[in-house]
Amino acid sequence: MIALGLLIVALCAIGTGYLLLSVLLGQRRADDPDLVTLGDAGLAGLWLMAISGALLHLFLPLGGWTTMLLPAAGAAGLWVHRQRVRNAVEGLWQDRVAVFAGALVLAAAVLTMRFKGAGFYDTGLYHLQQLLMQADGPIILGAANIHMRFGYNSFLYVISGMAYLPGFGLSSALTINPILLVFVVLALVQHGRAAPATRLPAIAGWLVLGLGILAFARGWVASPLSDIAAALLVAYASFMTLRLLMSPAASATKAVLFVLITLSSALAVAVKLSALPVLGMILVAGIAVQNGRARWSRPVIGSLAAATLLGLVWAGRGVLLSGCLGYPAAATCLPLPWTIPTAVAEADLAAMKHYARIPGGSPDLSSEGWVWLSGWLDNAMPWILVLPLVLGLLAALGRRHGWRMNATAAPVSAANRGLVMALLGVLCGGVLFWFLSAPLWRYGFCFLIPLLAIAAGLLSPVADGRRGRVLTPRRWVSPVVPLVLLIIGEGVGMAGLGKSWPVARQNPIVPVQSRHGTTMFQPQGDDRCWAAPRPCSPMLDPHLRLTRIALWTAAIHDPS
Repeated sequence: MIALGLLIVALCAIGTGYLLLSVLLGQRRADDPDLVTLGDAGLAGLWLMAISGALLHLFLPLGGWTTMLLPAAGAAGLWVHRQRVRNAVEGLWQDRVAVFAGALVLAAAVLTMRFKGAGFYDTGLYHLQQLLMQADGPIILGAANIHMRFGYNSFLYVISGMAYLPGFGLSSALTINPILLVFVVLALVQHGRAAPATRLPAIAGWLVLGLGILAFARGWVASPLSDIAAALLVAYASFMTLRLLMSPAASATKAVLFVLITLSSALAVAVKLSALPVLGMILVAGIAVQNGRARWSRPVIGSLAAATLLGLVWAGRGVLLSGCLGYPAAATCLPLPWTIPTAVAEADLAAMKHYARIPGGSPDLSSEGWVWLSGWLDNAMPWILVLPLVLGLLAALGRRHGWRMNATAAPVSAANRGLVMALLGVLCGGVLFWFLSAPLWRYGFCFLIPLLAIAAGLLSPVADGRRGRVLTPRRWVSPVVPLVLLIIGEGVGMAGLGKSWPVARQNPIVPVQSRHGTTMFQPQGDDRCWAAPRPCSPMLDPHLRLTRIALWTAAIHDPS
């Protein structure tokens, strides 16, 4: 059952998150549910799953009994920090808007997974193969030589591997994006409503709307797409940076926010390398905490050390997978026996840029220089026309109802006003980085959604300062309705589609041997391997050979 697997993994993430935050923040700072919500703890838990999974996969498979360490750690965290968990649950339950938003997103995610399924093209091409190879054994040195996409070093697949639980398998491993969405929505709503007399509630609302459209419009949340995970993490880091800058806070509060910003920003880059500009938010937040005593406190130093450690582990894993620090950038490749050929890395990067610049990736059109720009603009024209119209309407609304209410908003210091502009500059830099590298809309939402949501929120009227009412028994209907829809949809889906999930398509495959006797499997009639026996690739390298280097299997391209 999808909902059961999602619930188990989410609880494990929350438990391990409290273990991590208790180390970084100390015993007292993590007790305030307005500072550390369940969503924050869950995101911290996913961070810990990423780094521990990457280290475990050096010697052990990410699947089966190895991943029982996750429920064990999660249960320990929930028990040791049961009072904090209880406070966080009570804090959530008292906010009916947050409860309704979380329940609605949870129900929508589960129903999307049940009826849409993990049907994105890349899921059949390499996502499932990546997860299954991780569950088969320790990391394969030079896995990118089997298929170049296996060189994409995303910690999303490491986290998914840690969630590959016995008895659930892929049905729990594919829950990470939905869980991440629920955690981010809960955190945004609760943190926004904790500062009601500011622009933060409006910005949180626009972020939730934008992320919801991204996740559900085409059912992408049901597939392990790193684009979705990176967009969620960047949106969260952007909002937490804004809360640090726009909401008056003591030095202890600044330290907590800095930790959450640092962890989420570092994880965003480890999930999707194109999110690299988000690291600028750590600099902006670091300048902000200089105004308080938190400048060299234990949480600040600890979170920076943790982010550095995550970056080192991520880079090391990339070297093992492809021989490159940042594949597919050929300039980062090292001279190792399993390093992917430079020509393959360059061709992969060129194909990525071409597909992003040319609508449909037509090979008949050139993507060199700027000749592609006119066609790209024609394809993007609906967005280019609609977005200024929406922002103009918001500006008119704000002029009539919001700007005259500015006196009710909490003041932002002059120094922090400059830092807010710096944050917007980081997001604009991210948009520019996206446009100049690979301007596919799916890649760009990582920075476009936070930038547009902040712009819309700044133009929205300021709230009247009242916070949400307590969720009394008479108001239970608000979270109950989406949960009832979830139960009904799950039942209908299990009856109509069968109890097994995900339903992986199967293409005919044939065994093929390389010149060195390495047996591989190749799909017929389609590029996608889905859950075929491993190793499977649509492009067989005749020079590929699997060999043993120390404790690991190595996939080596032999040019001789």
